[in-house]
Amino acid sequence: MASGLADMLPVDWKGDPRFIGIIGVVAFLVLVSTFFMFRGKKGPSKKTLQKKAKKAEKGKDGGGKEKVSPSASAEATDVQAKSDMPEKLKKQKKVAATEEEKQAKKAEADRRKQQSLAAFRQRMTEEEKKGPTSKAAAAAKKQALAEQLSAEEKQKEMFKKAQERNKKAQAPQITASKGGFAALGDDSD
Repeated sequence: MASGLADMLPVDWKGDPRFIGIIGVVAFLVLVSTFFMFRGKKGPSKKTLQKKAKKAEKGKDGGGKEKVSPSASAEATDVQAKSDMPEKLKKQKKVAATEEEKQAKKAEADRRKQQSLAAFRQRMTEEEKKGPTSKAAAAAKKQALAEQLSAEEKQKEMFKKAQERNKKAQAPQITASKGGFAALGDDSD
């Protein structure tokens, strides 16, 4: 691949200032584009901070309209910006469970286990009451369904054969004509 690229370039491309300039421009564009792609926004814009400061001041003043000096609004925006930044929470250490909590969990687990065992036993007794007749009935249903499907398939096949016979019987014999305007007569001169 590299030899194919070298064959396409002129012989003296390494010393040619145009090629060196093109390579420099491409490298510069790659660096600049990656810089703009990966730079992060530091926070909300100044305009947003000013709006938030005005709202906060209106809330404090009871909605009155008073002139605010630019230095006061700048201080308010600094305070607001600091309060908008989320505080880092430290990981809390795991607190060892007390004996009461451990006992409560164990009792709950035992209760659930007993409940599921009771439900299982009840289901088993219901199945025993039904006995093998339910399995035989299910097998009979499957057999009847299979017979019905096979009968339907036979009927479909017979229907298709009948349709083909009807098509053959109704299709008239096609005669090939000369083409063109055969109805107008023979105008061969």
